[in-house]
Amino acid sequence: MENQKPKIDISGAPWAECCGGPQFFEITYMFKRISAIISPSGKEEYLPIEMVVCKKCGKVPAWAWSRYPDLPEELKSQEKTILTSSGDLFSHK
Repeated sequence: MENQKPKIDISGAPWAECCGGPQFFEITYMFKRISAIISPSGKEEYLPIEMVVCKKCGKVPAWAWSRYPDLPEELKSQEKTILTSSGDLFSHK
């Protein structure tokens, strides 16, 4: 039996928000510096980390913070967006 993914109708799902409403987002990269002491190559390396950023404010939206547990505070959007138990997004500043 093949592993089939369920079909989901997303037409009623809310758009992701930041800055008080639905926004455009872009994927960008930050880099983690890996010390030569712990690097597998024995040399200093830079590891790219893919991030979601709001195009309006240039910061990481609250709904994406959990993907980056050590994200610096200055890179976090000021708006707090909460996913409710019913699946709705609730925003407040």
